[in-house]
Amino acid sequence: MLKQTISRKTPIAILGVVALGLAGCGSNTSTPEKTSKTETPAANPAGGYKIAFRVDPNPPAGAKENAMHVTVEDSAGKSVSDAQVHVTLTMPPMPDKKMPEMKNGADLPWTGSDYSAPVQVTMAGGWKVEVEAKRGSEVLSKYETDIEAK
Repeated sequence: MLKQTISRKTPIAILGVVALGLAGCGSNTSTPEKTSKTETPAANPAGGYKIAFRVDPNPPAGAKENAMHVTVEDSAGKSVSDAQVHVTLTMPPMPDKKMPEMKNGADLPWTGSDYSAPVQVTMAGGWKVEVEAKRGSEVLSKYETDIEAK
């Protein structure tokens, strides 16, 4: 009787293990790369605005101005041309090299097709990019990514 009970539970246990294994295989989670991106869209579900950021050249050059481009779209996919767009670049402090945090930013004007301007990337290395699009005091959307200047 004991042998029969074990054999009935075994297939159920095997099915459970297989189901858990397959559930893990379906995961689409990936580790974000610390490289610059050509075009990186971000959606803001609360307001329905989407920001896309790109830098030219890609990868950006350290100790030089690089063209930063941002597009802002509403929930219908229509370009927003009346926002105030600000880009902030931050390099975290490096205590082992006795380097403090570095920060630089710029307001990007509307050019007729996107918001863009040259922005100084102070030196080569990893930079956090924060983009904020506002209309008056209302924040339409925020976006963050990383770039690696060469």
